[in-house]
Amino acid sequence: MSRFTDIAIQKQYESVTVYQATKNFEKSCDLCCYRGYHLSCRHCHIEGAHETVIKMLTEKKKTA
Repeated sequence: MSRFTDIAIQKQYESVTVYQATKNFEKSCDLCCYRGYHLSCRHCHIEGAHETVIKMLTEKKKTA
C-alpha cells in the first residue's frame, strides 16, 4: 500500500458519521482517479475500509 492509501484508510477510521465517511471516501476517489494516483478500483483497500466503517456506524445506530 502507498502512503496515500494509508492516509485515506486512516481518515475512514477517524470518521464519526456516515456522512463524514462518505465525504472522505469521495475525496479519496477524486484524488485517485483525477489527480494521478490511478490505483486499481477492483483492489481498492480504501473502499474495503469504507465498507467496514459504514457497516460499523450503521450497526451502532441500530443498537442505540
